Amino acid sequence: SEPRSAEVGAQAFAWVDLGVLHPLIVHFPIGLLLAAALAECLVACGARGLRTASRFCAWLGFLGGLAAGATGWLQAEETIDRQGLLETHRWLGVATVVASLLLALSLEGRARGGGSRPLHVVLVLATAVLVSLAAHWGGALTWGTDLFSDLTFLPEFLR
Repeated sequence: SEPRSAEVGAQAFAWVDLGVLHPLIVHFPIGLLLAAALAECLVACGARGLRTASRFCAWLGFLGGLAAGATGWLQAEETIDRQGLLETHRWLGVATVVASLLLALSLEGRARGGGSRPLHVVLVLATAVLVSLAAHWGGALTWGTDLFSDLTFLPEFLR
């Protein structure tokens, strides 16, 4: 009986230990989702050739977001949250993954000649805002909320 419980304990530790990969994984989908949003803004300004790139970035950003979310959820088990930021960061991350899936699906629909343009615009903006907010809260969780307080050249609202 003892070897079995030791094996289960080692497997549980290995899963939780994967949370340490969150800081390595998270930056890739952030960049991809923001690139998708930028590409869609340029498409709206006439750069039609970027449609394929925006779809690629959105799908890869969504898949990377799944990995980032899973590792973040595992890392949260070991995170000391002194400022009460973890829950906000966690749920902004979940909302970002959902929005990025909806955006990728919307881009697929638009590529096939369908989809609602107003809904599409909302999804582009929502995904960009959500990924930015989730990233900000993650940075504040890691580095603290006063990271820029000594940078007096910044406007007060940015410090």
